[in-house]
Amino acid sequence: MRSVSNFVRVAGLAACVLAVAGCGGTAPSGQQLSFVPSFPPAGTLPPVETDFDVVGRDIEISDVPTTSESAATTAGALQSNVQPFASRKLKFFIHGMDYSPTQVGQPVNNNPLGSGNAAIWQRDIPLLRAMGVNAIHVYNVDPNVNGPIDNALKALWNNNSKPIFVVFSIHFGATCLNSTGCANDLATQYYNLDKKYATNPAVLGVTISNEINPCNQATDPQCGIPSNATYWNNFNIIAKRAKQGFADGGDKSKLVMTSNVDDNNYTLSQGEKFGAAVDVWGINVYRGRGFVYTGQTGDLFAQIRATTTKPVVITEYGGTAGWHPKGSIGKTYKYPLSDGSGACQPAGGLPYAITDIAPMPATGKISMAGLNDLVTFSNTQLYQGWKSDGVVSGGFYFEWTDEWWKQNPDNPAARSTHWGNANVVDSYPACARDEAWYGLNAISPGTALAPRSTLTTLKNVWAKQPTT
Repeated sequence: MRSVSNFVRVAGLAACVLAVAGCGGTAPSGQQLSFVPSFPPAGTLPPVETDFDVVGRDIEISDVPTTSESAATTAGALQSNVQPFASRKLKFFIHGMDYSPTQVGQPVNNNPLGSGNAAIWQRDIPLLRAMGVNAIHVYNVDPNVNGPIDNALKALWNNNSKPIFVVFSIHFGATCLNSTGCANDLATQYYNLDKKYATNPAVLGVTISNEINPCNQATDPQCGIPSNATYWNNFNIIAKRAKQGFADGGDKSKLVMTSNVDDNNYTLSQGEKFGAAVDVWGINVYRGRGFVYTGQTGDLFAQIRATTTKPVVITEYGGTAGWHPKGSIGKTYKYPLSDGSGACQPAGGLPYAITDIAPMPATGKISMAGLNDLVTFSNTQLYQGWKSDGVVSGGFYFEWTDEWWKQNPDNPAARSTHWGNANVVDSYPACARDEAWYGLNAISPGTALAPRSTLTTLKNVWAKQPTT
């Protein structure tokens, strides 16, 4: 879903961020805790950090963040109802949001957490926390654009009050994995980045780029990836060096992850076959109303269970909030169907005009009611999967704001005009897949946000789902 061709790979550390927040715990008495309400004055203990573990399919998080177990014992002693760090790991479920707040008139923002973009992330972080987001996924940080991200990381950590943990990535295209020289260059960059931030309390781990599996050799023999040894050997050069950076920087518990295109788990199966050096698999999934439908062979959760025993996170899911009033005349989005899915009927039709686009109405044959249902149903399935056997550890809704440039990354005019796409996609409530219309918030020139009803729907669903 994320267009990657327009990201600029820089010689320095281009990083994307996945952030996780709001991790609570349960005291032995049943009392609900946040991490540690307060710490001694600066200098009494070393700077805090947070540890993570992978246990089977689960991502676990420490409820007492600290730099070491000895310091954790001291921190635990400050509260009679908190056990020392070594025995306090909690299973963690992600209520996530994809975050790429590109302004009207601009191409993709390669560093949305940079100091030069502070007016935007300072606007958004409190709003994200208020709706119950405990994770954000930011696709790129280019230190040559918008300046350093240190202040944003500090704001995400928030003095340990509903902290937001960060996963960095250095963006690169899939073809780099055909070249050992390119892989070695990237491995050095990942190592340096991870070593620098290993003990930062906001850091959760690192993703190995985004959507670097754009083709399937089973159906496209010329693509060469991701079903050959060269691809995975080069992938592992990067992934192993990334993990070593965390270890050498002082915290080997940080996680190495992916963020891959959903190809019916073909890439995941090949990664398992070739020994991909990842702690967590991330998949960008767009299968309509949900992830699991009765009687269908393409059951995502069944595919995951049959392919891996590692944790899996859905790194993108969602649906467009725009529709084509003229081109979709005669269509009705019906849900739920007998198998639990939704579909526009009658199926198919001529391609849409890109100028035939408008916000979906609240009600009607094609409406926001259908998209609100998708939000509710997909999140309910994610949570049920986690509670049943941990088959997924949550997901990131795509996305926080509309991005007008995504309608056509190669056309500068699309940055200033809110167009649609021509695709007819009957599995979604809009009967379309308009790249520039996925936001929970609509945007316009300036910095104002216009929240859609899906924001409130998602907030209400998450409020009923404890994340530890």
